[in-house]
Amino acid sequence: IWEKENARERLSLPMDRKVVLVLGGSLGALSLVKEVLGLVERFEDVFFLIQTGKRNYGLFDRKEGANFKLVSFLPEMDCVYSAIDIAVSRAGGTTISEMAYFGIPAILVPYPYAAMDHQRANAEALLRKGACIVVDESDFGTGKLEEALRGLLMDENLQGRLRRSIRTFSNPNAAVEIIKTMES
Repeated sequence: IWEKENARERLSLPMDRKVVLVLGGSLGALSLVKEVLGLVERFEDVFFLIQTGKRNYGLFDRKEGANFKLVSFLPEMDCVYSAIDIAVSRAGGTTISEMAYFGIPAILVPYPYAAMDHQRANAEALLRKGACIVVDESDFGTGKLEEALRGLLMDENLQGRLRRSIRTFSNPNAAVEIIKTMES
């Protein structure tokens, strides 16, 4: 885990604003990126780091603005998670595991076409424990994502509760425990 200031410096992110990571997994999430890009101008005091995915990056003419930066891929996720304040993300298992380890307050947008709707199941498991906020992709264009994001950004207590709750889904010693179980 990086110090926040060092991580932000490495990623060229502002020190004086909340930073929101928008993450659609390694392939990206075009609908999620488009929805967030439609909102960035309403959040002047917030900076958005938006991973588009390699296949979607070329679809956008404008890669940077006063309060956002598009990137195709983020290779140093430990640095990224250390630098941000909030995530708006798909609900894949690996991403959730990473956010749990780093204690990232998150708004999860499950991919509606995932096999066996597993992203919805992932998001709902966290939601039941008070570890995230969930917005459905079918609600894009209705203002629900903006409302959820604004509410989370403005409520430090909610951020703290989500941070503590999502950490309960992390087991940093899992590999050691698996090896011990296998040895016994």
